[in-house]
Amino acid sequence: MKKLLTVCSAAICFFTTAYSAEAKPKKEIIMYTTSYTYSFEEEKDVSGCVTRATIALTQHGLSSGLKAETDEDGRFGYVYGWNPDSTATAEIDCDMDGKESNLAFSRYSDDPEGTWETWKRLRDAKW
Repeated sequence: MKKLLTVCSAAICFFTTAYSAEAKPKKEIIMYTTSYTYSFEEEKDVSGCVTRATIALTQHGLSSGLKAETDEDGRFGYVYGWNPDSTATAEIDCDMDGKESNLAFSRYSDDPEGTWETWKRLRDAKW
């Protein structure tokens, strides 16, 4: 009888653990990208665009490991950073010759709705 009780208890414990593990949302990497036509108007180089992009990343909590660079002639530049727990990262580049700016954002999360909301706020930021 004790053996049967032990086996049943172990089986119930196993199935309960397996069932609860399956009920948890699965974490995954979600990535969004977009490209904008960017009017550099009377700017001489991409430094203004890169500066505004740096501010946008900082305002959205993506300033850990922040790095910004421009090429020698100032026609192309980028900035990237990630959040404090390293689960989200973003890069914004500014291309004067292509007259565009590109945004890439990715996040490792089990909350696709929260990732989408963060993406929308970053996408709509002005840089």
